[in-house]
Amino acid sequence: MLPDALARLAPVWPSYHHGQLALKVVGMDAGQPAALHLGVLAVVTIGFLVLARARLARHG
Repeated sequence: MLPDALARLAPVWPSYHHGQLALKVVGMDAGQPAALHLGVLAVVTIGFLVLARARLARHG
């Protein structure tokens, strides 16, 4: 549905992985394992947690 260049970049964004998990429920996902999507979301969450803690430590 996206232009080719954007479709290739889609897996970089967390919203893609949220969408794939939702599509997996109804059997319309891209076929990757749910653990991959959960892992990517966990890494992004931990990354932003580390950034937030570092910023709060500097300004607190």
